[in-house]
Amino acid sequence: MASFLYTPLLILLRGCQMDTKEIFLLNIKKFILIFAVWIVFVILHNLISGSFGIDEKGFLIITTIIIPVYFIISAIYSFIFLIHMNARKKRANKTRNLGLKKRKLKILKNKEKGKNQLIL
Repeated sequence: MASFLYTPLLILLRGCQMDTKEIFLLNIKKFILIFAVWIVFVILHNLISGSFGIDEKGFLIITTIIIPVYFIISAIYSFIFLIHMNARKKRANKTRNLGLKKRKLKILKNKEKGKNQLIL
């Protein structure tokens, strides 16, 4: 249960070993994790500020700057990644369809010439 508290630290420590897709690509699990960490840090900030009467700046900076900026960057990266993958799929389908059309044309031309060979 406490693993979500040290997950951002692990991401930072393993950052040089991980690629950007693992760090910034959002899925539902990562979205819930970010939201849960944000809630925990807001609660911790309020508890420390209320209990000890001191203005704790660490949790405040994490909750107001670091987590929202990470979420915004991840959302933009995921959106661009999604657009890029859709464009790649469309290009692959277009290339595949173009290849099928060329094969059909070759088969039709060979049938017209009297050759009944299937060209693959």
